[in-house]
Amino acid sequence: MNHLQRYLDALNLVYKDNYFDIVDLDNNLVHVSPKLATLLNIKATDNLPSLDSLGFDLVKQFNKQIKAQNKKVIESGKVLKFMTMAQFGDGIILARGMKYPLYDDERIIVGILTLLYPANSIHLDRMDNLLENNDREITSVINGYDNLNSLEHQVLFYYSLGLKQSEVFEFIKERYSDLSLYTFKYYQSILLKKFDAPGINELIESVEELKSRRFMPKELVKNLLITFD
Repeated sequence: MNHLQRYLDALNLVYKDNYFDIVDLDNNLVHVSPKLATLLNIKATDNLPSLDSLGFDLVKQFNKQIKAQNKKVIESGKVLKFMTMAQFGDGIILARGMKYPLYDDERIIVGILTLLYPANSIHLDRMDNLLENNDREITSVINGYDNLNSLEHQVLFYYSLGLKQSEVFEFIKERYSDLSLYTFKYYQSILLKKFDAPGINELIESVEELKSRRFMPKELVKNLLITFD
């Protein structure tokens, strides 16, 4: 713990306006930034709850995925890059993340720093209906469109959340690193033809699963925490 305390002043200075936390090797929370504490409704940062009790999971397996990522960082000693759907309070956001190993003076890993970068265009309140599973079931199927591939499913999902074209491209490129912006726009034009829509906004409004934000691709339903090696 003493080694991790040494990092706090520097991290709070450098990342004071960011969402970040620090955990020890047993996945116990050591520190949560003020911005993240506010979103998680943590009142006392000197008496932190356990990782398992924090309310930013969409599925029961989510915390297991977090711990698996932390274990990977500890074993490899390398920075890990990921993307996540994260629940904060009563809303959900899409975010990029980075996990960094923290070392003591002898270069032994003593903890992990996690930084989150939420997508700027998504407001928490706009995502509330994804939580209403009792009367609004999440689906991974768009009725009447069985000819869509994985990339097209992801494009539609990100646009349905309200992301701009540049943001959708950045998230898609995380999984398709060879994809150029030109090729992305070409695939998007093909997608519009499949739906016979003049534009993306019109497409989203014309499909109930997208308009109501009930659609989530299988890749994200199965694994809301996507790791990039």
